Amino acid sequence: MSDNYIFSLLEEVISRSNLKLTEELKAIYKIKYNELRIDLQDVSLLETISDDEKNEIVDKILKKLESVDNDQKVIDVFFHEVTETIDYVYNLIISKQLGG
Repeated sequence: MSDNYIFSLLEEVISRSNLKLTEELKAIYKIKYNELRIDLQDVSLLETISDDEKNEIVDKILKKLESVDNDQKVIDVFFHEVTETIDYVYNLIISKQLGG
């Protein structure tokens, strides 16, 4: 699984919140990661974002997690933001290639 970058994002979210990185949370993460079929290209797109953009993503996730109290919802919110970011970066690249 080539998810080290994405997992490091989750670890950062956890470290900046009052959540705990439990075995259950890790298991739900792995299931969701596999369901989404995130590939190396997707991870590579995420790796191109700046530290400021990464911090924005983490902050956005943290804000959405303020009222979340179960592991499944934590992972759902997390991956929603991750996939939105992948789509955004991909669309920026396509736009630049098309001269936009």
